[in-house]
Amino acid sequence: MNEITTNFARNIKDLRIKNKLTQKQSAEMLSKKESTVRMWELNKNEPSLTTLVKLSKIFNVSIDEMIGVNE
Repeated sequence: MNEITTNFARNIKDLRIKNKLTQKQSAEMLSKKESTVRMWELNKNEPSLTTLVKLSKIFNVSIDEMIGVNE
C-alpha cells in the first residue's frame, strides 16, 4: 500500500474514535459491513470514491485531510 492509503487507514480510525463511534456504528452510517470498516483501518482495503465523499461529510473534514495530503 502507498502513503495515501496508509494515511487514510490511520486517519479514519482517529476520526472515528474522536467522534466516539464504533466500527459497527460507522459501518451502519455508510450501509457497509463492520468488517469493511475494519479492513480500511487495517490498511487492507480502500473505500470507493463515493464512500470517501460520504466519510468526509460524516466526519466534517475534507477528503485531503482524510487521506493526509495536507500533513
